[in-house]
Amino acid sequence: MLLMPATLPAREFRSEAEMRAFTDQVMELASAGNLKAALDLVSEAYTVVPRAELEAMTGQALLQAPMVEGRFGNSLGHEFVKEEKAGKSIVRYVQKFEKHPVGWRFVFSKPADHWLVNSFFFSDTMAEQL
Repeated sequence: MLLMPATLPAREFRSEAEMRAFTDQVMELASAGNLKAALDLVSEAYTVVPRAELEAMTGQALLQAPMVEGRFGNSLGHEFVKEEKAGKSIVRYVQKFEKHPVGWRFVFSKPADHWLVNSFFFSDTMAEQL
């Protein structure tokens, strides 16, 4: 499991529709096999973790990507699962592989008049919790 908590100038989202468009874009990239671009896009929106740490986390995920593909097969796409609101907005997706799903979760917070990416993660064991 890769957990990436969210200290950079952050991308702000003025509406839930902007948040959803952002997460859709991330999932399109990841599902198309471009995990680096997907993670780079998410890193641009983070607020808490220094860039060096984000780069290290991205590097770790990219090292594991061939193992994931070898174990689960090719990515077949993704689907939006649900959005929850529990003080923070949580958006969930599942990335479909030939042999197993991988769950993705994005957590947004709204400290003032805009939404920020608070954290996100993806995991092969999270899919069962969706």
